Amino acid sequence: MGLMVGKVFVHVEFMSENSSDTQFITATDRDWATKLKSLQPTPGYCIFVDIVGSTALKDSSISEWCKFIHHTFNSTQFHIPVPIQPLKSIGDCLMYYIPEPQMCGETPLSLLAGLYGLTRHTDAILRDVRVSIGYCQDVYAVSFLLGMHDFYGKDIDLTSRLLAIAQSKEILMNEPFYQQVRMEFSHHQNFEQYPCMLEIQGPWTQTMKGFRQPLRVFKVHPPELP
Repeated sequence: MGLMVGKVFVHVEFMSENSSDTQFITATDRDWATKLKSLQPTPGYCIFVDIVGSTALKDSSISEWCKFIHHTFNSTQFHIPVPIQPLKSIGDCLMYYIPEPQMCGETPLSLLAGLYGLTRHTDAILRDVRVSIGYCQDVYAVSFLLGMHDFYGKDIDLTSRLLAIAQSKEILMNEPFYQQVRMEFSHHQNFEQYPCMLEIQGPWTQTMKGFRQPLRVFKVHPPELP
């Protein structure tokens, strides 16, 4: 994981995903349709973390913007409590998928608390981020590229859509994830440990591209922002 030593993030190795658990899809495999029929969903948590203003940042010197992206990516690793590598980077955005069996004793509330800390940084070496997180049930470990580990499903698509409407320092959530953290939080005695719960707004109904019905969305919104 990433550890803060002074103002420098030090990289520590994470456990890697097992690509052998991913079903590779190829038209040359005569049994691919049978394999897909037997494929079971892989419930878990999808997270997108996007650096705000990263395109404009690249007007500075390459050493300058690389420094900011490096520190912000490592800060993201530090704040996600599960020791897992990003599934992929998409430009200046990191995508994670954490199957439920790989939560390592962490919970939806501890995930939200970690991401909340990421969005509330005050360090000048970091850039602001926007975040989306969803509890996913309609998701499958499949890949269309040999040797690649990946996940596909409509819940993954929804989490990506949520990121597209998130503002700087916001965390957008789908309703299943919100219900999980709300239930967990209701059993806690120390409410001050989770200030993120006091900043949750919603639900509001949002029409999403590719989804037939409007969906209920929740967000953690900084009180200092309009």
